Amino acid sequence: MNKKPPIPVVQIAGYKNSGKTTLMCKLITHYAKQNIRVASLKHHGHAGGFQVAENADSTLHMRAGANLAGVQAASEFQLSIQSGQQLSWEKMMAVYALFDVELLLVEGYKQLGFPKIVLLKEEQDKELLRLSNIIAVGSNNKALLQDIEYDTFLLQSAEAVPKLAQLCLERGTNG
Repeated sequence: MNKKPPIPVVQIAGYKNSGKTTLMCKLITHYAKQNIRVASLKHHGHAGGFQVAENADSTLHMRAGANLAGVQAASEFQLSIQSGQQLSWEKMMAVYALFDVELLLVEGYKQLGFPKIVLLKEEQDKELLRLSNIIAVGSNNKALLQDIEYDTFLLQSAEAVPKLAQLCLERGTNG
């Protein structure tokens, strides 16, 4: 990352089935109820492309060779970019900067240097505690949270989401 992103970023990091997407959705719902404009970015680290609507016009446009295909509805805009290579972080941030959001929640991209909430599912997941800029650690297993030097929370706890939402707003950083 060479340039400072234009909006504050917080990452949710953890291994498969640790609760990342569930936590992201809960945080997004919390912000939406507070009229806080939040964006999300999910790192698709699996081989292969995205699941797309097979005969949707935008899919047909992309298959015909369009590098960029957008769909505008009454209050939604969906954009697909086919660049032939992975977009740089700076280019993705430039796209997000076009929209007036107050926070970007990123699921994945473990190695980026933004503030992180780390989720643990199993004992061996504690290797993630070596990542940079950890602001909180969560789990569904209370025993995994013992003797951890960061703020900790139980994922199923009722007070976890409001507390984390505030923490993200306070500690989210532009780099």
